[in-house]
Amino acid sequence: MFAVARLLRKLISAIWRKRLSVVVALFIVMALVNGLLFYWIEGIMHGRDIDLFTSIYWAIITMATIGYGDIYPHSVLSRILAIEASIVGIATFTLLVSVIAEDFLSRSMKRSMGFGKMKNREIVVVGDTELCREVVEELKLNKSSSKIGWILTKQPTKPMDIDFIVGDPADEDTLKRVGIDKVSKLIICLDDDSKAIHTVLTARRMNKSLEIIAVANSSKAEELLAEAGASVVISMRLLGRALASAAFEPAVIRFLEEVTTARGMADLIEVSVDERSSGATLSEFLDILRFKGVRLIPLAMARGQELIMAPTPDTKLQANDRVVLMKVLE
Repeated sequence: MFAVARLLRKLISAIWRKRLSVVVALFIVMALVNGLLFYWIEGIMHGRDIDLFTSIYWAIITMATIGYGDIYPHSVLSRILAIEASIVGIATFTLLVSVIAEDFLSRSMKRSMGFGKMKNREIVVVGDTELCREVVEELKLNKSSSKIGWILTKQPTKPMDIDFIVGDPADEDTLKRVGIDKVSKLIICLDDDSKAIHTVLTARRMNKSLEIIAVANSSKAEELLAEAGASVVISMRLLGRALASAAFEPAVIRFLEEVTTARGMADLIEVSVDERSSGATLSEFLDILRFKGVRLIPLAMARGQELIMAPTPDTKLQANDRVVLMKVLE
């Protein structure tokens, strides 16, 4: 008895989860049954010149309560069938509309509360800190908001203008909801180093090709994040150096603040050298990259692990070199 009750509960639960598909399937089945009955009554029993497709068409139009009147019942049995089809159609359509509305409302609420899912996100930011908020704002200046996702560890206190989910970033379920297998870059700016390390390990296991940029709040965490699989680790020591520069060279800090954001008149960009530009000089490469109303100033060049500062215009480029340029609006 208990086994039957448990099986019945599982069946009802499965039907409830798939209720939209069940209602649509119910309407289709009833339309086919009513169409076959109409064909049997009108076409076979009473010899009316009507085919099966027309009978199913009649059933759908009747169940939808449209009733064009081009096909109508002649016999008493088919009229009774028409009454049944109308009642079933009204009930089915009402149920279908309510299920669709409920599903839409449920998805909207889940999305607004951060319990939904994301798709096709190129960059995902992890963390609730002000640093994370600045990262998101800067990304929005360079990327479409539809390409950016945000994982928060707690509910936001004000409405968000970007898609987000709420959950534990080190949990596989949270990363699955953000579509981590399709994400190309993950930026981790958590204030908890242990949580950041755990997140790197989980994300790396789920997406081997993922580029992970993480912030380390301590020198020990910097080493562990790199060992866990972070592609780039930014240490708080960088902030310490900036603070020291601000004490003696405030103009340097103003310069860095200007060129590290797309909001101002200048911006730092990185451009990769492809096979077609291999062998060209830096000057020739800049001529190819020329933008209207923009001046490009080369600052550095990365070749593998080597960083070349202030490369000269006649520097020969190789494929996969990365040139750091300052883009200045003229």
